[in-house]
Parts: sequence; C-alpha cells; structure tokens
Amino acid sequence: MAGVLYEETNGVSIVCHIAGEGRWANRHFLWVIFNYPFVQLGLNRITTIIEPQNVKSQEFVKKLGFEFETALEGSHPLGDLQIYRMFKRDCRWLEEKK
Repeated sequence: MAGVLYEETNGVSIVCHIAGEGRWANRHFLWVIFNYPFVQLGLNRITTIIEPQNVKSQEFVKKLGFEFETALEGSHPLGDLQIYRMFKRDCRWLEEKK
C-alpha cells in the first residue's frame, strides 16, 4: 500500500509527500509519482520535507534522486526539518519501463 500527496503548487514547483508500506516502490508506481507533476502539470521542481528523526525516509528520497537542499533550523519539536528537491532535468523515472 502506498500514497502520494501533492500540495502547495505555484505553477513551477510542488511539495510532495510519499508514504508506503511493504514492497510498493516498483518502477511503474515511481513513474506515476513523477509523471504527474513533471509531465501532466508541466512543473520543473518537486520539494519534499522530512522530519529530522525520519532517517529512513531521508535515505529513500535520496535513492529516488532527490538532493538535500537545506535544513529549516528549529522548525520541528525534534530538530530541523530536512528539505530535499528534484528538478525535472534530473528525474530518471520519467521513462516508463514495465
């Protein structure tokens, strides 16, 4: 089971939240995650915000190709929120392979 939530779009970028349980991260689902904002909406950037203690999610988004951009100091009760970004030009998931 998995889900993706998009919010805060401004015509150029969007914020994305990805969650899943079990073995859900197959190539087709990853294509869907990135095709929607980059191709269907025509956006250039996806931002994801991860809580400081959620190291598993931080490692996951890095494997997807997101790059660490900055930390928002003092923005979470447990520390600094971690900001990751991906630009369309860097996304390797846009070509669907089944």
